Amino acid sequence: MNDPLRLMFAPTNVPARDLAFELRVLEAVERRRFRRQMALYVLVALVILMGSVFLTPLLGPVLTLPALPVFLSVIGVLPGLFLAGRQILAIQRV
Repeated sequence: MNDPLRLMFAPTNVPARDLAFELRVLEAVERRRFRRQMALYVLVALVILMGSVFLTPLLGPVLTLPALPVFLSVIGVLPGLFLAGRQILAIQRV
């Protein structure tokens, strides 16, 4: 009855779940998702900034002093619209 293979494969008390491991994996996944989202947001902000920098000389004659606050507010609202649209699409996917 002292068969080494039988002793090796005998059932033992193994926990059904390793909660610490699960938390580490979930943390790594969320950290990666957060970094990806932040990189995307920075990219969108840079594209909007560069677009506004390149469009400002072209739109200079059109953007007289009364129209400048409107232009700047539209440029400021675009990232918010992008983020709101992204959240709406994420909600619809669920």
